[in-house]
Amino acid sequence: MISDTVYTKILTWFNAYTRSFIDSEPIEKRAATLKFDHTLLVVKNNSLLCDSISIDNKVRLLSDIVALLHDIGRFEQFKKFKTFADRHSVNHAELGIQIIKQHNVLEELEIEYQYLIQNAIMLHNVPSIPPETDGVQKLLCQLIRDADKLDIYRIASEHYKNPDSRDSRIIGIGVTEENTVSEEIVAAICAKKSVDYSQMKSINDFKLVQLGWVFDLNFTMSVHLITARNHYYDILNSLPRNKTTNAVVDVIEQHIKHVLKDFNS
Repeated sequence: MISDTVYTKILTWFNAYTRSFIDSEPIEKRAATLKFDHTLLVVKNNSLLCDSISIDNKVRLLSDIVALLHDIGRFEQFKKFKTFADRHSVNHAELGIQIIKQHNVLEELEIEYQYLIQNAIMLHNVPSIPPETDGVQKLLCQLIRDADKLDIYRIASEHYKNPDSRDSRIIGIGVTEENTVSEEIVAAICAKKSVDYSQMKSINDFKLVQLGWVFDLNFTMSVHLITARNHYYDILNSLPRNKTTNAVVDVIEQHIKHVLKDFNS
């Protein structure tokens, strides 16, 4: 049975579990606090997206739980590896599922609901949702992927405005600061295709990938929010402009205009 009471119990567990990381040494405390704050903002983003579509209460509660637990693996990841970069440590989604099972976080839910939640968490950080995903599972994946990206836009915009801050050093994405862009990244984004993150070599590649996330956003409200909050434009303004980057940005901005043409009318 899924209910507000079950969500409250899971929230209580989440607060207790993360507290042990927040109460640790300074660098781990700051990293844990960043992820704690990120999680709560993702939950809020999820609520905004749910408000913008027709969704029943059961699915909404499932999506709230997914949002709350989507990054639960991040806390142990940073404690053990001192990085949030999956390619230099572990897949944080897989680690999160291990932690959820270890602590029996979902034990009060039917097996069907446990599967839906765990699968949405597993798929929140993959390049794209597998084409065979459908129904409620697909909707849960779409909601968490958009809600997560919306707050990552915020984090990224703050990072690019203040790259030498303590938080930026913690966030670290594991690419060089070289002022270059990779042809593979440009080609993929211009074709509106998913980008292989292993092809990212520079900070500008990462900025282009983040701007290109608009093609992977599933709800009109998501596109509206990244522009209304100015986070998209903060990232855009931090990108060196030349013939190549301008061509990519033109493709992205035409897409944004197309998506929002009815929303803003």
